[in-house]
Amino acid sequence: MVVDFPAKTQNSVPSPYVIVIPGGAFNRQWGFIEGQAIAARLNNMGYTAFVLYYRVKQEPVLPLAILDMVNAIKDIERNHKSYNIIPGEYMIGGFSAGATLAGEIGSENFGYKVNGIPKPQAIFLGYTAVSMKEFYGIYSSLPDGHPGRESIATFLRRVGGPCFTEETLAPFALPSHIGSDFPKTYIVANEDDGTVPVSNSRLMDRCLTGLNVPHITKIGTRGGHSFGLGNGLPVEGWLEEAVKFWRES
Repeated sequence: MVVDFPAKTQNSVPSPYVIVIPGGAFNRQWGFIEGQAIAARLNNMGYTAFVLYYRVKQEPVLPLAILDMVNAIKDIERNHKSYNIIPGEYMIGGFSAGATLAGEIGSENFGYKVNGIPKPQAIFLGYTAVSMKEFYGIYSSLPDGHPGRESIATFLRRVGGPCFTEETLAPFALPSHIGSDFPKTYIVANEDDGTVPVSNSRLMDRCLTGLNVPHITKIGTRGGHSFGLGNGLPVEGWLEEAVKFWRES
């Protein structure tokens, strides 16, 4: 399901659009902080924004969520006149698990090329979770009964299935499945994120650097996880910077 925030433009001029994907460990969705608040800011900047509410809780659910994302883009593009948007002129992004999902639009195995949809002009990744090997390693290192082990296991079951292994998680390790044609990318995270280690964002940064993909990485010193717009934090203003980066092309 998508929720539309139409652009505030004069004389009904069609606008570029943005798809915003909230996080929530594929167990729920933080639809206000990481969805509607972002869309409203984009709306005030003159862009039509859509908040994507995708399937959660199933094991695995990420393949189904990817399908929801692809179908949402197809629907938006097909109905561009009624939405008053410019087809093919869009940015997509998300937060935490929503960023895991958003990044897949540029992957070689699940992305725009294999699904027959327009390539995003840009992607933004807020405190993204892409290092499945790291998550699996943390999970494996914790003893049975440790609350952190079950918390990570819940996320990994949503990605790799109820009997997840490194092999079932590997297709969703984004840095291993992208090429030099990955869309330009804006990455934002905080050093003190206790939910998704900032090493995930740094891994993505190194990967994009190695592939010569244009990108910006903004890492704040504080603010933890699920900061959304980042009001009052060192990363405040990241959304405006990401939009500028998108529109400079």
